[in-house]
Amino acid sequence: MPTRRLVLLALLTVAILGVAGSALAQGVGGSPHPTMPWSYPRPDPGPGAAVRYIVVPPQALTLDVAVDVPAGVPPEHQPQVVEVPGYVMTETTNGYVIPDRWSVRQVGAGMFQWQRLPAEFRRK
Repeated sequence: MPTRRLVLLALLTVAILGVAGSALAQGVGGSPHPTMPWSYPRPDPGPGAAVRYIVVPPQALTLDVAVDVPAGVPPEHQPQVVEVPGYVMTETTNGYVIPDRWSVRQVGAGMFQWQRLPAEFRRK
């Protein structure tokens, strides 16, 4: 009988160590499956599917533009109205796709310059 108990104890020990060994083989911080929500880093889902199109209308801006004056005369500013063109952006399931667009930026006192802004994706 003692041999049978020893064999049973040996088999039980091997089974327990086998389960523990396979769990340790995965590593302490074992990586979860990539589709699990706690899997990091997550793959970039991209912009997603288009939901709707949003029309951004043109904007009229009034700029104070410096006027050329002769030397010795104080500087003058004159209002000038410019229109920044509108564009159409796309709302997707993951954010907004904004195309190339034009903007006006101030580069100095009374000096303005057209600037082309690059296309971008903004997450919700």
